[in-house]
Amino acid sequence: MKKDIEFPKVKEVGIGISLEEKEGTKFWQAFLINNSDDLIETILISSKGFGSIDGKEKETATMRHHFPAMPPYSAQPFEGLIMELTSLTNEFWVSYYRKGKLYDKKFVFVAESISEDNLVKLPIIEQKGVLIL
Repeated sequence: MKKDIEFPKVKEVGIGISLEEKEGTKFWQAFLINNSDDLIETILISSKGFGSIDGKEKETATMRHHFPAMPPYSAQPFEGLIMELTSLTNEFWVSYYRKGKLYDKKFVFVAESISEDNLVKLPIIEQKGVLIL
C-alpha cells in the first residue's frame, strides 16, 4: 500500500534553470542539480507546462527524461525551454534513489517566475539562473 511506502524528504537535489544563448537565440536550460555528498541513481524527470498565453489556455506535451546516475556535486542539463514557455507554470516531477531509498518531489516554477528578475547564482554550474533546491 502507498501508505506503507516511506518517502524521505528531498534535500540537496533541485532544479536550476539558466538563461542561455546560442547563435543569437535566447532560451532557458533546465538542469537537475545534485548538491549532495551522495550518488543518486535511476533518475526520472517528468515535465510539463500549463497556463495561458495571450488569454488562451495552453498545455505543453509531457516530456520524460531518464539518467542512470549522477555523482555527488554535479549538474545534468535535461531540457531547453523556449522563451514563450516562461509565461506558463512549469512543473518538474523528479524521482530517484539515494542510498537505496526512493525520493520523489514536484518542483513548480509558477508562471512568470522564470525571468531575469529572479536570477541567483546556481550551485555546481556557476551560472546565474532561477533555482528551486
